[in-house]
Amino acid sequence: MSILLTILKIIGIALLVLLAVVIVLLALLLFAPFCYRVQGSFAEGKPAGKAELRYLFPLLRVSFSYEGDKKTGVIRLLGIKLFDFFAPPKQKKAKKNKKGKQKRQKEKKKTGSKRKANEIIESDTQDQQRPAMQENERSAEQSERIKPETAAADSMEKKSQEITDLKADTIDTDAMDTVTTDTPDSQEKPSLWQKIQLWICKIKEWAKKFWQTISGLYHKTISLRQKWEGIKTVLSYYAETLKKEETKSALRLAKNTLKKLWKSVGPRKGRLRVHFGTGDPGSCGEICAFLGMVYPFIGNYVMIEPEMEQAVFDCDVWFRGHITVFALLKAGWVVLFNPEIKYLKEVMKPSGKEDK
Repeated sequence: MSILLTILKIIGIALLVLLAVVIVLLALLLFAPFCYRVQGSFAEGKPAGKAELRYLFPLLRVSFSYEGDKKTGVIRLLGIKLFDFFAPPKQKKAKKNKKGKQKRQKEKKKTGSKRKANEIIESDTQDQQRPAMQENERSAEQSERIKPETAAADSMEKKSQEITDLKADTIDTDAMDTVTTDTPDSQEKPSLWQKIQLWICKIKEWAKKFWQTISGLYHKTISLRQKWEGIKTVLSYYAETLKKEETKSALRLAKNTLKKLWKSVGPRKGRLRVHFGTGDPGSCGEICAFLGMVYPFIGNYVMIEPEMEQAVFDCDVWFRGHITVFALLKAGWVVLFNPEIKYLKEVMKPSGKEDK
């Protein structure tokens, strides 16, 4: 019994240790923040930027940077490079080249042996086909001797056909000339009644086109009127729903969740510096006067440096913050499972009116 109790104690201690490790890992994953930092600049028409994501600062680090044509993207674990997004795969290429060379050498050996075998077979077939070729040459020579007689007969037949074709063409051209000479005399000028009929047909066509345009405009006005009535009904529906207390409470809840999510996810610190100039003191002064009205609201985050004599535009920005998985899960839970948010989703659809 004592042995069983000791074994059970060891198993229980191991399970408790495992549970403690799992709880610690879940707590770190849920509540330990993912810190981010972003920097960017635009100077002399050249953009540059850098973004960095850190988790438990010495543990995991992901960084991206862009400057000119240089791009870098690295994942590091405890300072050790795990993956480079933009590095060329050099080692893989070398391995592939070695394998390709070996395959080519094997293929060359195979092709060389095949060529030798094919040359031997071709030489044998040529030796076998020589007597047949000689007989064919003899028969061709005999046929060439007979050909001149047949060629002369064919040339005589072709000449006779050409003469008959020329005669037929001359007859056709004479007939066409007679027809063309007869047609202008035979044609008569249209009478007054025919002209009146043509004008009547044209007036009918114009009347049809005019009627079609009027009917199209009428149908368009009817369709626009129907659309406007539909828009009015939708607007009246939303106005009635927004007046209800249930929708007001749901909108408050959605607003509060968005505020909390922005506080937990949005940047905590940041700064924007803008150095600009139009080259004209008048226009630059007008822009500064407009920005002066807004500056009390953005002065803590934006710094403006005007240049009165030169046309310049440079800026740089940086901001940082952190994200927690718990805040994201909390907001997602509210959006998916809160009954007030569900009611708001159903009501804000135009089909909600029909369901009621």
